[in-house]
Amino acid sequence: MIFAIRYILQSYTRSRRYVPPVVIYFFAMMLIYSYKPSPIADSYSVTALLLFFASAWLGISLLNHEHPVQKQLSVQHNRQHWIYFSAELIAAYIMLVFMTGVAVIYPVVFKMFVHVPSVLQWVVGIIGHLSLALLGLSLSLFCQRIFIAKTNRSLSLVIIALTVSLAGPRLAELLPVGAEWMIWILPPAHMNVNAMMNLEQLPLGEVIWSLLLPVLYAFVLIGVYIKIVSRKELNGLH
Repeated sequence: MIFAIRYILQSYTRSRRYVPPVVIYFFAMMLIYSYKPSPIADSYSVTALLLFFASAWLGISLLNHEHPVQKQLSVQHNRQHWIYFSAELIAAYIMLVFMTGVAVIYPVVFKMFVHVPSVLQWVVGIIGHLSLALLGLSLSLFCQRIFIAKTNRSLSLVIIALTVSLAGPRLAELLPVGAEWMIWILPPAHMNVNAMMNLEQLPLGEVIWSLLLPVLYAFVLIGVYIKIVSRKELNGLH
């Protein structure tokens, strides 16, 4: 597993395909902090939201960076196919953890906030970023080349999924009476953002639930994904 993760990270970084999502994310983050002092809760919720979109972009980029033939060989090199597909996700998340670290620490180091974040604000900021990053990554899994051949179509589906996950409360208002339950099958990104923005007003239990629910949702998607691709024929990995 460790060898596979190292190989994927080296292969991906050499391909330079990580540059657009990473550079654009950091550029947008610096724009947010171009004026100071900035409010802690609002700033962290916005950078976490941006990471949500960047993680999906990075996920598709990493999962599609290898040539189809090379990917077949890479998967075949592992006796159990799930090991390689899991290594891809871990490699992508390692990069997202690094991006989270920069997003959380940067405004503190350069004194962009009114004051140093409290322990609770630190914890919620870190978990909020990591939670949305994992959710965004999981939403990109079924939009890669293995499932959707055309890149334009896969990107469109990812954008739709990300947008819908943020429009949960509004969509609930549009649903007919008795169909409100359908809101629970949508990715719960909006709950995470709301908890980060209203940290001081919400009960701690509700904040914790709002931060952890996207993680549970992401693990379900990841589990389904690993099960499907592990059984997929190697000649279908293109």
